[in-house]
Formats: sequence, C-alpha cells, structure tokens
Amino acid sequence: MTIRTPQSAIRIRDFQVDDQSPARALILAGLREHWGEDFDPAQNPDLDDIGVFFPIPIPPKGEFLCLTKRSYPTLYLPLS
Repeated sequence: MTIRTPQSAIRIRDFQVDDQSPARALILAGLREHWGEDFDPAQNPDLDDIGVFFPIPIPPKGEFLCLTKRSYPTLYLPLS
C-alpha cells in the first residue's frame, strides 16, 4: 500500500529479511528507553528472527509491517 502526501510517498510493506537487524535494534532501543534498568532483551525472543515469528501468511501470531518514506529510514510496526 502507498499513501501519497504532498511532498513524498509513504509506503507500508511486508517485513523483508534485510529488515531484521535494523528492526530489532529500533524496537529494543524503544523498549530499553521505556523500561530503563529493568529492560532485558532476552524477554523478546520474537525479535531474534522476526521473519520466523511473524510469518506470511500471518495467523496466528500477528503481523509485522514496515513503514518507509522516501529518503528516510524504515519504521517497523509489529502488529499482533
């Protein structure tokens, strides 16, 4: 799906293998920021192999989408 805006296009797409490392890093950084010293990345095994944990077709675990914008990094959206 592509959403057109006046200055660029925003694209929502399925997760791809090349998204694994940056998606994991982004999500873990957000969790670390939220939980502070209590954060334990071992509590998120779904991020070790996102493509396996959130397979296509999606059921039963959920969906993992990527939001991209021209000349900006990808935003990762785990939906379940």
